[in-house]
Order: sequence, then C-alpha cells, then structure tokens
Amino acid sequence: MHTPITLAHKSEASIAAVFATANEARLQKQVTLCLDGDVVESLRETGPDWQDRFNNILRHWLVTHSLVQ
Repeated sequence: MHTPITLAHKSEASIAAVFATANEARLQKQVTLCLDGDVVESLRETGPDWQDRFNNILRHWLVTHSLVQ
C-alpha cells in the first residue's frame, strides 16, 4: 500500500526519487486496458519501450495528484 503525499511539499528531486525507487523494486503486473486508438498510436510512435514510458506517465500522474509516494 502506498502512502498519500502532498505535492506542495515535493520537489522535482523527490519526485525523481519516487521513480528511481520504483525502477529498483519493480513488480509489474500484466493488465488489459481499453484506451483510445490515438492515445495508443501516439505512445507507440515514441519507439521501443513505449509501454515503460506509459507506465512512467501514469506514475507521474499518481505522484503529482498525491495518490502515491
């Protein structure tokens, strides 16, 4: 379980630390999502490892909306 955080007290460095910690202890789960076609296409156009970038986009949103630490 993740502890909620307040973004007002988080610097860019501490947000980066969240990503570093997540990458070190990554336990991924395979899921099925229904996304808009243009969203998927835009992500795929970013090249190899687009799914990792999508994961980082979601993680950033969660951190900046005080849902995970």
